[in-house]
Amino acid sequence: MNKKSRFILALIVFGVGFTIGLIFNTQAVWTDLEGMSFWGYPEATSFDQSIEIDGELSPLQCPVLITSHEVATVKIRVTNKTDNQINPWLQASISKPGERDSLVRHKQELILAPRETKTMSWEVSNENTLLNRSIFVRTFLFKIENYPPSLTRHCGIMVRDFGSLTGTQIILLVVISSLVLMGVGWWLWWSNLVPMRRRENRVVMILGFMFALNTISFVSNLMGNLVISGFALVLTALSLIAIVETFAYHRN
Repeated sequence: MNKKSRFILALIVFGVGFTIGLIFNTQAVWTDLEGMSFWGYPEATSFDQSIEIDGELSPLQCPVLITSHEVATVKIRVTNKTDNQINPWLQASISKPGERDSLVRHKQELILAPRETKTMSWEVSNENTLLNRSIFVRTFLFKIENYPPSLTRHCGIMVRDFGSLTGTQIILLVVISSLVLMGVGWWLWWSNLVPMRRRENRVVMILGFMFALNTISFVSNLMGNLVISGFALVLTALSLIAIVETFAYHRN
């Protein structure tokens, strides 16, 4: 294999790994974004963030992906940030086809001692899947039962099947194959260069930058951080546009 062919092979291997990661991260971010519009009525119109409440909600702990054969657990922590006992109400709205607003509500009163934190959980499965691809969960915290909700958290869960693999196994397969292929592609390009030109080669730096962006996207999606994962995805898109425009400019 001549030198030009090795460079082409390096870009192909890197590109396959990058595409795998880009598809996964895009779908993960999109599912979370769809979850932002999952509210239900009357919560969508009655929600009032200006109502003071002594409770505090952590981010929802949701799996990024499950299969249609799995049952997953969604968790959230509710904290009393005062020195007095409080009795807030917590509601979990979970997607379910065929129900009104395509969701079911689980609402309960909590008794929280001063500075106490309680972890609440609910199970989700294929019966909660909308359009055969996503499960949505939104929690609300009420000061008292008949008040409008004043705190909310949400998450979206992808539902995908790949053979007999579990959701965790699918995620590991995607992350490992993507990063390994990108790393191999970068190494093939780097090792094909003259040693003195390796540090200043632009392609090496670009591939390294895209590898870093993909890694950040994976980590932030797995941690449930929509802000960072969304920012990394936008930066990835802008970088791809810049690369294409630069390539087109130099060809002309």
